[in-house]
Amino acid sequence: MGSSGNQTTIWRAAKSYTFNTRKIPFRIKIEKRIAYHMQMYPYYIGYIIILLAGSLIGFLLLIRVWGLRSIPGAYGLILAIGCVTEWSLAYVMEIFSPGMAEKIVWAKLQYFGISYVSLGMFIFTMHYSGNGGWLTRTRTALLAIIASAGFMLALTNEWH
Repeated sequence: MGSSGNQTTIWRAAKSYTFNTRKIPFRIKIEKRIAYHMQMYPYYIGYIIILLAGSLIGFLLLIRVWGLRSIPGAYGLILAIGCVTEWSLAYVMEIFSPGMAEKIVWAKLQYFGISYVSLGMFIFTMHYSGNGGWLTRTRTALLAIIASAGFMLALTNEWH
């Protein structure tokens, strides 16, 4: 960062941006964002690597299970794996978000995966154990309403 008189130059990716230092709020906002990402705690990097690796494995599993969707219980497994992948990616975005408002949005979006992963695992295990006949459309819809209610309660947390 170079400084001459009332102007400051920031060098980024072979580009220079010059702005007047009298615009203090703009300068503080940029410096806070840079400082946040530069001072991220080292153990967050480990979390992010593990979450991204898990999401990649989940995506590869989704591709594999999609080809086996004619097998009973495959749709439940697809739902469960997809929800865990979404949950992991939303958590990565929550870690990367600098502001509290963004963190809250990503935390709320995580609840889609949190709410529906149990429904997917329940559907899969019922079929896997040979009790798939118990899961009628009506019972599955009622279970989905419970999962949807949990997600909606997370989205509307400020209202109650």
